[in-house]
Amino acid sequence: MKPPHVSRWVWSGTIARGWVIVTAAVLVAAFSQLLAENQAPSSASPASDAASIRSLFEKGAWGEGLAALKRIPEREEEATDLTLLRAAVALETADYRNAFRLYRRLLDRFPGDAGLMNNLAWTRVRASDPAIRDLDQALDEARDALFQRPSDPNIWNTLAEVYQARGETERALRLAILARDLARAAGVKDLRIFDETVRRCGEQRQTAVR
Repeated sequence: MKPPHVSRWVWSGTIARGWVIVTAAVLVAAFSQLLAENQAPSSASPASDAASIRSLFEKGAWGEGLAALKRIPEREEEATDLTLLRAAVALETADYRNAFRLYRRLLDRFPGDAGLMNNLAWTRVRASDPAIRDLDQALDEARDALFQRPSDPNIWNTLAEVYQARGETERALRLAILARDLARAAGVKDLRIFDETVRRCGEQRQTAVR
């Protein structure tokens, strides 16, 4: 589900193509769902800012969207939709330090939100910084999120990633397959994200049993 790392907001043609291949709809889907669940009045930044940037991403204008987002000064009490957008972009571009910081801020506003906990768990798994990477906490967050949304394939997929990172390969593979099956049953058209998790978990499982 995650695209390649983008350093200092440089958006090369190769990376842009990678996004099209791997995550063309991920950015839009991730924060669009969160926005629907977490609407709150804008306090410092117009909602139109986030809407216009989302529109650029939807059109595939990644560079323009990132540049537009970077031009808007970040504020502690900015509109929720704008913070969600910053967090989603940070997560999708492997800027895990900022993703962690922003999702923690959002969880302070919306304690226990399943989507936010899921993304925070994913951030903990993907990060290499020991101040962020915490597989026990990621497991708790993913489980708590799943308790709220037990039919969400994305959360099952995150849980598979957590178990894979913990070295529990058999369980990770089972959950990855379940996540893909749930996504297919839900009518998700592009299953490549789930297929990739199944592939990686399967390879790790094969290596573990040798």
